[in-house]
Amino acid sequence: MNPNTIENVKAYLLANIDGAAYDVELSTDAERVKFIAETFAREYGWTLKRIPRNRALSEWLAGLPTALTVDFYNSDVLARAVVLGLLPEDATEEQEDRLLENWWLYLGRILGRLIDGAVVPHLDEITRKRVLQFNPEPELAKMLQEADK
Repeated sequence: MNPNTIENVKAYLLANIDGAAYDVELSTDAERVKFIAETFAREYGWTLKRIPRNRALSEWLAGLPTALTVDFYNSDVLARAVVLGLLPEDATEEQEDRLLENWWLYLGRILGRLIDGAVVPHLDEITRKRVLQFNPEPELAKMLQEADK
């Protein structure tokens, strides 16, 4: 997988981690990653006795956890995959089918990488732009600006 694609998917996942349903305010990426790792462990950690972690993360994401909202309708997944760089704009039906079959596995693997590198003291400018591209909410922009201070 292209390194830029991996960073795009990481930014997409980070932008969609939300602690509101758990009454948890998340203001930094490190807090988001810690929160999602802990939430996964509480909600789905029991599966780690039978399957590898990234497979468990994929299954958990496919169950549409409240803490991390990602695209799940096929048409939305395909459109997002183009934006993230997982698919070319002129993808064949075979490429689209392969992506749809592996969508949850891709996300689980990248979420695993994000959790493994959980110490995120600050974001570089390129990552900031990617995060805002995938979640252009004014509150997130404000948080990113405040993190620079």
